Amino acid sequence: MQLIIVAVTLAVLAAFAWMVTGTALGRSLRACEQDLRMAALLGIDADRTISITFVIGASLAPLIMRQIFRTIRHLNEQEGLTVLLVERNANQALRLAHRNYVLVTGRIAHAGPAAALPARPDIREDYLGALRRVAVQRDASRPDSSSVPCCGAIQGRRACSKGDVCSVPQALRSWSGRRVSRRLLSLEQRQLRRVLLTRRGGGVRAPPSRAKAVSPDREADHAQGSVVAMDIVDLSREIFHRTQTHPSHPPVVMTVWNDHAEKKVAGGTTFSSKALSIAFSDHAGTHVDAPVHFDPRPGAASIDQVPLEKFYTSGICLDLSHVPLRHAIAVPEMEAALAASGQEIRPGDTVLLHMAVNARLLGKPGYLHDFPGLALDSVHWLADRGIGMFGVEAISPAPEGEPNFQAHMACAERGITHIECLANLEALVGRGRFRFIGFPLKIRGGTASPIRAVAIFE
Repeated sequence: MQLIIVAVTLAVLAAFAWMVTGTALGRSLRACEQDLRMAALLGIDADRTISITFVIGASLAPLIMRQIFRTIRHLNEQEGLTVLLVERNANQALRLAHRNYVLVTGRIAHAGPAAALPARPDIREDYLGALRRVAVQRDASRPDSSSVPCCGAIQGRRACSKGDVCSVPQALRSWSGRRVSRRLLSLEQRQLRRVLLTRRGGGVRAPPSRAKAVSPDREADHAQGSVVAMDIVDLSREIFHRTQTHPSHPPVVMTVWNDHAEKKVAGGTTFSSKALSIAFSDHAGTHVDAPVHFDPRPGAASIDQVPLEKFYTSGICLDLSHVPLRHAIAVPEMEAALAASGQEIRPGDTVLLHMAVNARLLGKPGYLHDFPGLALDSVHWLADRGIGMFGVEAISPAPEGEPNFQAHMACAERGITHIECLANLEALVGRGRFRFIGFPLKIRGGTASPIRAVAIFE
């Protein structure tokens, strides 16, 4: 029903615009209708949830603009539709949207709630910088060519929840509405698909994990994009000979296989190389457990079967460094740590738990036995909030003995997993949300895998 209302509204607006301002405006509005149908059909096909994309054309009269924005607001507030808005009037989009991304020359530079972005000086700087850059790129052979920033829509990892309006600035060069949408989808395909494939209740269908070829013109687009400053925090422990590991797993054994003392000669060239021989468990060093490790049911996934999207997520870190050794952290303590962080746990998050285990125990015999961890109810508390996984510094997610067994079994029951033996979590405390990355090795049938875990602050 909502789709019919939108189609009729846009048809009336297109006819009125054609009479008032001529052919160019009519073409712009018809392009907008094309994008509307595309986005709505994608939403219906994916999850039976209608997601609407509005691509506002160039040269629209103020009267028509006001009517379009009133229609968008009505659809969002009264009909409960998710709205993806592409609009070059940044002020209008910021007033209407709940969530915004700022794209500078085709790259996402900033993200945040709509109300917070305009107050940031760096937003103004990047926004004006984008204007200057695209202005000098105008095509002199086309008098009608214009390069202006606009606002479109996306809301990060959670996508636009049902009932949200979101926006993203993007530079346009007199593209038709269909071209705009193709451009947005190709630049940030995974994130935009999360917007268009929003499930009821705010869940997200992750796109398939498969690589796609990048065309030469797309490589050029990225090459011209602005550079986003980032701070990468290494969360991984070193792996070395006899690294401390869980007592139930084999030790790490590293030896030199060959070194530069061995010379190889081919023709008139002498060459030397060095290589190590390493034997260790798939649970060595900083590692993530696969479901098959703690879930005895047939069909439990091995590490090579877990989707890679699980290891590229948004994340937060909770400070629990004050808890005593061997302590089982209860739900009230988790709630207090979350409140102190000033963050919220979002579906799919990776939640890292700083318990100061490395500072107190690493390198000592107590590292294998005296660590704190989660009580059973706290594992369920995290799962209730829709996390993808959580991570700890210790060799186990819960104190040694029965609590540890229960924590692993709860992960199997709730369909989540955890990371063990993390490092440098103190560097994340108080810094807010970050991008967590920790891809596993592709070990056939693996029950776990070492990962190079990092947190990225942009």
